[in-house]
Amino acid sequence: MSDAATQDRRAPGRGTDRWFQKPGGSPADRIPAFQEALAEVARAWQQRFQGLAAAEGEISVSAVSVCKVDDVLARRGAGPVLAVVAAPGWNTRIGIGFDRVLVSTVVEALFGGVGDDTDATTAMPLSPVDLQIADVVVRHVSEALALGFAKCLPSAFRPEGLQSRLDPSFLGKPLTAVVAGTLKLETLGSVVYLDILVPLAAMMAFADELAVPVDVEPSYEDPRWTQRLETEISRTSMVLQACVDLDPMALGAIASLSVGQLIALPKGATGKVRLQCVGDDLFRCELGQSAGLYTVRVEEVVGTVPGEPPPSEPTPDLASDGMPDFPSGPGPDQDPFAMSLSMPDLDL
Repeated sequence: MSDAATQDRRAPGRGTDRWFQKPGGSPADRIPAFQEALAEVARAWQQRFQGLAAAEGEISVSAVSVCKVDDVLARRGAGPVLAVVAAPGWNTRIGIGFDRVLVSTVVEALFGGVGDDTDATTAMPLSPVDLQIADVVVRHVSEALALGFAKCLPSAFRPEGLQSRLDPSFLGKPLTAVVAGTLKLETLGSVVYLDILVPLAAMMAFADELAVPVDVEPSYEDPRWTQRLETEISRTSMVLQACVDLDPMALGAIASLSVGQLIALPKGATGKVRLQCVGDDLFRCELGQSAGLYTVRVEEVVGTVPGEPPPSEPTPDLASDGMPDFPSGPGPDQDPFAMSLSMPDLDL
């Protein structure tokens, strides 16, 4: 990657919608391109591993997280190993961290072991052979990094060697944030882990690139098709229903209803009509008549005002015997909008 391209990535005003400025969500969710590249790194490393190992193994992405430089050495088990790798295309140096168990597991896999000695060697210092194997692991992972990030953030990855005196300060100050991509190696019945450690400050320069998955294809929209689709949808026929809530009735009274019996509308019911579509209330309406037909006039869109208490249920008007009082027929004092049970749905 050229210096000009690197400077362009760091130009002011880029990345205003950067992943690390968004609340919530895991780092893997915010930088999907980084995790996709790690998956490619895992596949590339597995190919190299299978080409040398006598035992079968599977390498995959375990997690993407953020930690402090001060916690880097504590991420793995006993006998941590830390390598420094220069990444000139990212204008930084990154770390590759693992532990003595991973080295022992790789030794067993390479030389035809059965995995019985990996736990026994955790308390022993790394032998010259172990150090050579650790160096091979770092070189193979570095080559896999170059292949895995070739699409989104191309760079060379040049190992600068294992640290003889462990010091993660090359990643930043003790409280500096580090993005840790963890790879998982499963072989010989064991599971071991390796961390790829990148200073968060270096990732900030590439927020725009990392926030978009590498393999996502751009969407193409045809405005003519969109307009036609919207037109056809707007012409779809839907059934509307005008509903009026009646006063509650006893179950026995409901069972005794008969065809032709009249039920008086509650007081004020003409102004409490609900216009529904597919069971959802759309508008509050007022019931009336025009040219001999029942009509509804749209008054307002249905919506609950924040803090407004729910409407109270109407109290049933009971006769002295505790049953609703049904009029035998329309009278001069009866609500002019009394409706028969056999009345069809309102014709809108």
